Amino acid sequence: MNLGSTVKQRRLSLGLTLEELSRLTAFSVGYLSKLEHSESIPPLATLQKLALALNMDMMDILNTDICEEKSADNDISVFRGKDLKKEHAESGNYFSYPIIKDHKNRVIAPFIMCVESGETEIFTHDAEEFIFILEGNITLRYKDNDYILEKGDSAYIDSRRPHSFINEEPDKAVILTANYIYRRF
Repeated sequence: MNLGSTVKQRRLSLGLTLEELSRLTAFSVGYLSKLEHSESIPPLATLQKLALALNMDMMDILNTDICEEKSADNDISVFRGKDLKKEHAESGNYFSYPIIKDHKNRVIAPFIMCVESGETEIFTHDAEEFIFILEGNITLRYKDNDYILEKGDSAYIDSRRPHSFINEEPDKAVILTANYIYRRF
């Protein structure tokens, strides 16, 4: 089942109309309808809002099969990079993928983001975000200010504020990002 079908099935199982889901996510009815009929994966901020509104885990929406080892009491989850399935959200000149499977009852959502040459869309999402540059150089545009970040540099931002990433190099930049989702709706 693709992402759009998963979202629609969950919405219907909760007895929500597109208009009600629109109010919960602040996405237009037209956008949500298009998303439900699409096979492409929207940006992570969109997935995050949908997951919260539908009371789902983002991994359930993505239908990913990331392998994790867990202790009996769930105190630890170990992810093996060799088991990574390249399921990713893609939009414009970047793509990102989760590096843990289960986001339920967790407040930190870590992802790897790869930014090709150019600028990403402008993001705003209800979280705090830690950013660490693994490869390349990136300009973080945050609230109309530019911060040049090189490999090994990091930043911590309030993700509710407008931000984007600019890669002025020909090679992709790779970023580790971890969103702290401090409140559930």
